[in-house]
Amino acid sequence: MPETSPEAEDAAIGAEHFSPSMDLGLLPADDSWAPCQVESILTLGKGRAARAMLVRATDAEGNERLCVEKIFAPGLLTRLIYRCVFQSPFAYQASADAILACFYRRRAAAALVRTLIPEAAVAEPLYVRWDAESRAYVLASELIRGRGIRPAAANSRILRETTHKWFRN
Repeated sequence: MPETSPEAEDAAIGAEHFSPSMDLGLLPADDSWAPCQVESILTLGKGRAARAMLVRATDAEGNERLCVEKIFAPGLLTRLIYRCVFQSPFAYQASADAILACFYRRRAAAALVRTLIPEAAVAEPLYVRWDAESRAYVLASELIRGRGIRPAAANSRILRETTHKWFRN
């Protein structure tokens, strides 16, 4: 496989995405919502591989929704790790197929959680688009108001207690 420079890799990112819908770079996904305008409101958080933005999205009929867009534009360290370990660019940034697979996995997970835990609110994925400014794919989901899951404190004795229960004589 031929070696590529980081500049060539950066130029190729986004080159394979499907033909954009309107000027937002929307990717075709079954039963997805199609906004025609997206306005950033607030940065909600930033991790190693993506940042979350609160946006106001408006469709062609004028319907507005508050959405959370996850922009998959990892920093240098994450890109370097992916390049060295997986010998490929960060898939959610560089591949339309990967980000669409993420969209459908999120949809399947939401359906599963709704079935198993009906009282749980799960953010449905709404659309996927290419963000030219960030040179990365974006996955948008509905905004669920409230707080996220707060994990319980770690139990440092759980392994000992579990093995004791299983192997009691």
